[in-house]
Order: sequence, then structure tokens, then C-alpha cells
Amino acid sequence: MILFWTEPEYLLMLAGWLAGLAVSLVALLRVRRRLRQRGVLTLGKSRGLGTILALWSALATLTALELFFVCFVDQSDAFNGTNVSKRWFRRYMDGQKNADDFRDRRTLDDPVPPGTKRIIVFGDSYTAGHGIKRMDDRFTERLERLLNAGGPERVQVYNMGWPGYEVSLVEAMLRAVLEHQKQVDVVIYCYMMNDIEGYDPRTEEFLKQVNSRQPTNPLITRTYFLNWVYFRWQQLRTDAETNYFPHLKDSYNTTAWLNVAASLERMRARCEAAGVEFRLVLFPFMQDLGPDYPFRDAHAKLAAWAQEHNVPVLDMEPLLSAHRHERIRVNAFDAHPNEYANRLFAEAIYEWLKDDPRLGATAQGPER
Repeated sequence: MILFWTEPEYLLMLAGWLAGLAVSLVALLRVRRRLRQRGVLTLGKSRGLGTILALWSALATLTALELFFVCFVDQSDAFNGTNVSKRWFRRYMDGQKNADDFRDRRTLDDPVPPGTKRIIVFGDSYTAGHGIKRMDDRFTERLERLLNAGGPERVQVYNMGWPGYEVSLVEAMLRAVLEHQKQVDVVIYCYMMNDIEGYDPRTEEFLKQVNSRQPTNPLITRTYFLNWVYFRWQQLRTDAETNYFPHLKDSYNTTAWLNVAASLERMRARCEAAGVEFRLVLFPFMQDLGPDYPFRDAHAKLAAWAQEHNVPVLDMEPLLSAHRHERIRVNAFDAHPNEYANRLFAEAIYEWLKDDPRLGATAQGPER
């Protein structure tokens, strides 16, 4: 139930507000009735009461909208800024974490059945499934079902993605997994084009600017409807694309790219030393897909690095660009891939992996 994930303090405040509205309406109606009974309801008093009742009606309308958002609106947004999205995140992301602090039903310490291979998938919010309510609808779970279709389980796919992870954090996690000698046969790093930002100080400056515009008025910070309206208005007038995407694209022509390449090489070398296959999947931004996709050169640079270092690479940009006129985003305010896009990812990765000798016999085919 959605109210279960709403802050108790807020629900108490809302209950008090509703009680206050009800009491004030009863009081206003009683005052008007008494004035009429006494015959002293003058034109001026009538207008004054009418103004107060109109104000009450406006507050009641806003309250009804607030109640609707509290009880029924359950969706994410791209930057997780609204209270609606933060509650969604608590419910479906934080609420589905395992003991390893990742959104997966298994943990790395769970025993792997004899003869079963393990794929570990690293990445950011695309991998974690930001915007997707059911874990079973993510590409990692779909991929596991595809690889095990038509027979007993022979492959486990473990998801180690989380929003905000970038290349240096992924490198640190991979090193920890290998140093603790967890079973892993294949590592897939799902690289998102903003994973470079950990090596670009301009991103930190941009985030400081965004945080400086955070609201402080309790009517916005402590509500759901007004908070949602505020952030939608901010989104319409924001200059994020002007300040963020151009410099992010330019990062691939600076020393930040050299640091990314060095980090990828260290990951590849660690996997090779541990007898683990290292693979790379490239995820595009969901905006501006098609012929004019602005990060195509960055994709090409990453693919060229992978080919030079004999790392299998799968670029998802052509796939998503081919489906760009379909509904592949979570919603109008969340440009993460939705369930349908995750199905496309799973089928593409399955075709890419199905003949890998490390994973044993070929699976039967994609689900529909």
C-alpha cells in the first residue's frame, strides 16, 4: 500500500490539516446560520463570509489534489527530486535491497549450485532499474530466464547496479568482489555515458548549482502536490541541458577520458588475472536518439578501446535508436528505460552471450 511508504510525520500533519478544514467549515456555516437567524446578515457580512468560504474552497481543492498525489501517484522522475519520486525510490529501490545493499534477491554469499555459472552485472541506475517497480521486469532477471530457458538453472545473473555509480566506483566494487574470491565467471559492466563524470570536476560544480536551487519553503518541501508542481516548473525552465550535457560530451576529449580508459584497463586486467571474462555494454542517453544522437562519438571511442583490448562490447544505441518512436522511457519526466526497453536489452544481451563457452550449452530462445 502506497501510504505505508509515506512518512508518518507527514500523515499526522495531513490528518491535523484535514481536521482543521472540517472544523473551520462547520464553524463558518454555523456563524452564517446564526447571523441569518438573528437577521443581522448584512451585505457586507455576507460578502465577507463569502470571501472566507471561497478561500476555504480553494484550500479544500488544493487539499483534494494533495490527497490524490499522496494516495494514488506512484512514479519516479529522472533526478529523484520530487517527494513523489523519493517515496517511489524508498518503496521499490531501498525497499528491495538485499544484505549486500543491492537490489537483488540473492547475495554474493549465497551458495551457487554445482555446475551453475554466475554473471555479475555492474552499472548505474539503468542497471539497477530506476523507474521499474518489479525486479523481474529488469533486463538482468529477463536475461537469467532466457539463459536458463528449457532446462535446469545453469546461469545466475547477479545485479550490482545502483543510481549514481560511475566508473571509479564500479572499479572499486569489482576489485572487492575479486579480492574476496566470490564466484564469478563473467563480468558485464553496463557503461552509461555519464559514468565519466567521476573524473570531471565540472560535474560537481553543476550539481552544486542544482542543489543551490532546492526549495526551502515548507509548503513545497513537506507536500506532495505543490512539491511536484514546483519541480515540474523547474524542469521546464532549467538550463540543465545547456550546463550539463555539452560539458559531459566534451569530457571525452579531455584527460577525463584517459582516466576512464585507465580504469577500464585495470578492470580488464584484474578479471583476466582471476580467470574471469570481462565484457562491456554501452547504454545511451534516452534523449535525442537517432541520426543526431550527440554522444555517438563517445560510443565509438569506448567501442574502439574495447576492440583494441579484446573486450567483447555491445552498443545499445543502435537498438534504442531503431525503437525511438516507441514507448521506451519510464514516463514523461523519467528518461530511464522502461520495462519494454529492458526486454529489448535482455534479448540483445542474450544473443550476444548465448554461445559463450564459459556459460555452457546454448539456451533455447527469448521469451515473449
